[in-house]
Amino acid sequence: MWAVSLLQAPYVAESVGSAEPRWGTIAIARLGASVEMLQPLHDYLETNPWCAPCVVVTPGSVSPETLQAIWSLPGQPGFVVATRGLAELRPTEIVRAIANRPKPTIPLLISYLVNRTGSPSLGQTVEQIWSPRPRGPRHAERTVRYRLRRMGGFGRHDWLRVLRLIQAKNNESAHTVERLAAAAGTEARTLRSWTECCLGISLRHFRQLAGWEWVLEAALRTAGLKATPEALEAAS
Repeated sequence: MWAVSLLQAPYVAESVGSAEPRWGTIAIARLGASVEMLQPLHDYLETNPWCAPCVVVTPGSVSPETLQAIWSLPGQPGFVVATRGLAELRPTEIVRAIANRPKPTIPLLISYLVNRTGSPSLGQTVEQIWSPRPRGPRHAERTVRYRLRRMGGFGRHDWLRVLRLIQAKNNESAHTVERLAAAAGTEARTLRSWTECCLGISLRHFRQLAGWEWVLEAALRTAGLKATPEALEAAS
């Protein structure tokens, strides 16, 4: 039996399969009596890190050992306590668990970029853009522009837009296009151009998909920064 199930948009039913998962896919493991059942999910996320991980547990299986194993998974796992049994969980509960995760930190996002590209320099550059130091040296901006010219097709403003898209995606009150745009600090028309230019998808599609992981992956691929074999090998 396949140990990892997939929940993909429109998030109606779970499935299994070996094809590359689509954007917004949630990878699910149902944890029984042994935490060893998390290993297949761990392995799956190493190969498909743009999937949002979710672990389903029963009330009786929650323990310090279980929680430690869940948080040791790659990325930012969400989890659900299935009071009706592991097989009784509704897809909406899985999606809600992913939406209710804490907002990803800048270090977590940077770690994803470095792991996927094998480029610490990219990570340092994007971190400088996302976490600018006040009153920094005047040459810092020139250094960022120089590095970005060698790192795909995105400039400073593109990476800032990616961050604002992720932050808006994790805003619980952003249920409408207008609120989503406000959460991103812009207006609806501009937000549409951001998702198309930075992610290669429509705003409607962006709103339908769960998780933040796929947003970073789509940005990397749109920028021409696909994962290197060396990075994938180092991450495994």
